[in-house]
Amino acid sequence: MQEGAGIREGTSFWRGPDLYDYHVHSTMSGGRISLRCTQHYLEKCPGRASVCRDGTYFRTTQRHNHDKDKYKIEERLFRRALMRRCRRGDHTPFRIMFNQERRSLRISRQAAARIPLVKLRSSMRRARLENRPQIPRSLKAFDKILRLRRYRALSRTLDGRDIIYAGRAGKASERTISLVFVTRRMVKYMKRVQKIFCDGTFSPVPRGIKASQVWTVSTLRRHHVIPLFRVLMRKRTTAAYRAALEKIKAIAPRFNPSEIMSDYEGAEQRALQEAFPHAKCRGCLFHYAKVHNQTEMPHLKGVLMGYMSNFRPFRRVPRHLNKAVGGQARKIGMTKLIKKHKVIQRLVRWLCALPLLPRKLIWKGFKVIGKEARNHGVMAKMIKLFTYWCKQWKPKISVLSVCNSTDRTSNCCESENRMFQDAVSQRRPNVWDFLDGVLEIEDRTQQDIVTLNWSRSNPSRIRATTAVSNDDVVKGLTTDLLERTISVKLFLRQVSYSISRAMQRGIDGRKNRRRIDG
Repeated sequence: MQEGAGIREGTSFWRGPDLYDYHVHSTMSGGRISLRCTQHYLEKCPGRASVCRDGTYFRTTQRHNHDKDKYKIEERLFRRALMRRCRRGDHTPFRIMFNQERRSLRISRQAAARIPLVKLRSSMRRARLENRPQIPRSLKAFDKILRLRRYRALSRTLDGRDIIYAGRAGKASERTISLVFVTRRMVKYMKRVQKIFCDGTFSPVPRGIKASQVWTVSTLRRHHVIPLFRVLMRKRTTAAYRAALEKIKAIAPRFNPSEIMSDYEGAEQRALQEAFPHAKCRGCLFHYAKVHNQTEMPHLKGVLMGYMSNFRPFRRVPRHLNKAVGGQARKIGMTKLIKKHKVIQRLVRWLCALPLLPRKLIWKGFKVIGKEARNHGVMAKMIKLFTYWCKQWKPKISVLSVCNSTDRTSNCCESENRMFQDAVSQRRPNVWDFLDGVLEIEDRTQQDIVTLNWSRSNPSRIRATTAVSNDDVVKGLTTDLLERTISVKLFLRQVSYSISRAMQRGIDGRKNRRRIDG
């Protein structure tokens, strides 16, 4: 008789000489042990056997109604090893743990195929949570758990050499509390960083702790994204951003970027300019051209037919406006006009290309577009979009221009947000799954840094030919404009094709969403 591991801890089954599996059922009057097939309930198998106490004289008393299962012992042994490792608090990613145990126990591929990782993941997650504290219900409680010595292992990096939790910023009473996640080795790396990209994401925000976003600050190295630190924020106010940045500057006093790119969130930009007054702050061209929120701009009364140099926006413009030109065009009902009217389509595209002009020429470019609308008799159809632009974007001209910038968008942040969401593996996770995702991305980032330092190869794939070609076109047109060999009108006409995709995203109002497997 051979003993096999049961599903639950402390249970087992026996494999007889007939290669069928049995549970102990009862003790017979003569001292022999009565055995019942393990598939008695699932398959309604009538199979029975008996054996002496010392395991000898095995005898089958009733036949089975199913085939023999020669991989069951391997399968149960493999499963128990994985569950034990999860209960010990091992933070190794599930896929790596699965493959490590399969190789170390020499589990056959047929046995491993019976319980693939996708089938085990939920059980492994529950086993890992058994030795973790109760899920906190606020950022303050989460901070308290992470600072306790007995739970220090929760925030230890996967290689065991560092701690990723750096502490709390702000005050819970003022709703400026934030939790900062950055390692000491990343702090050393940050002192050499000159350009940063900032963006917030919402899908990986842990549920039930009253957090509003995960704010990530990253940098680019050889077109590869390096996330520097991550902040789990209670609110998205200027005070909350200011408190988070003060904490970062206290942790990394030598962190002083010279160039910052973000979206056009006012609170975020104000806090960044206060924290790094000597840095050049830029907005993101992609966020300018695409849709952000679903606010509807109401109908504006009156039509302005005059020349755009004398244009003044109407007083009653709603506070919550769309932050994107393409999205705003869709919201005010211009989608059909843009598709049918080539002139309007061209002018909206020019409007989206204004950030590619030097800062001093952006307003001039806007007036050129207004003059074109007047000359082609479409001013009445464009007036709502022009009013929106003057209210929303004219005050931001100082950060709008991305002319001569190596990176015109913060799309690297979007890429990093997507990788982080994949690492978390579900939308709105619990705090421990969120923390596992943070640790997973930190481990990948350290490996990428080592690869960039010591290898000639790049950890990222090479840039697409279309992106490289697009950069060359924009660079060449910008040089011609600065040398005054082309006019602002001709520049907008030619360069506007480079941002047509972002504009179309805003007009269509849709985004390709990826399915996240739990």
